[in-house]
Amino acid sequence: MANKDRRLSKEQLAVIEHRKRILEEANIPYIWSKDIYKHDNIDRKNTLLKYFIAGDGHPTTYNNKLIAEEIKKRVIQITK
Repeated sequence: MANKDRRLSKEQLAVIEHRKRILEEANIPYIWSKDIYKHDNIDRKNTLLKYFIAGDGHPTTYNNKLIAEEIKKRVIQITK
C-alpha cells in the first residue's frame, strides 16, 4: 500500500520492477500506464489529477483514452 503522500514504498517498487522483468524476459507484451502518462506529460505541465481520479487512483477518462490509443496502436502493429 502506498504511504500518505501516495508514493510507493521501496518494496512496492521492487515488486513492480520484478513483474516488468518477468514479462520482458518471457517476451510478453504489456502496457504500463505510468509510461503512457509520463510520455504524455513530458513537459510536466499537467498534474496527476489529469490522469488519475483524486482519492481513488483510478484513471480519468483522459488517461483511459491514452491507454486505449496505445492498445490500438499495438494491435495494429501485431496485425500488420
